[in-house]
Amino acid sequence: MLADDGRFAGLIERDGVPADAPDGARAVSYLEPAPTTATPETRMSEAVELLEGRSEPRLVVLDADGITLRGLVCVSADGTGFCRR
Repeated sequence: MLADDGRFAGLIERDGVPADAPDGARAVSYLEPAPTTATPETRMSEAVELLEGRSEPRLVVLDADGITLRGLVCVSADGTGFCRR
């Protein structure tokens, strides 16, 4: 995920960067064109459905403006719960 001063700038999926990408390539070259996101008002059941359909275990949470970054919802490595910090 790319952010600039609390504003969402884009998402890069792990498989979105080719193995032969040049070291000097700009990150914006590999942005996901239509990233899946949620808002703080998204129901957890909906967030889980969004996560189940993705290869990445993270869901970007944005304010309703679609720009202000609020955080991430992450599934644990074993897929049985959510990441905690």
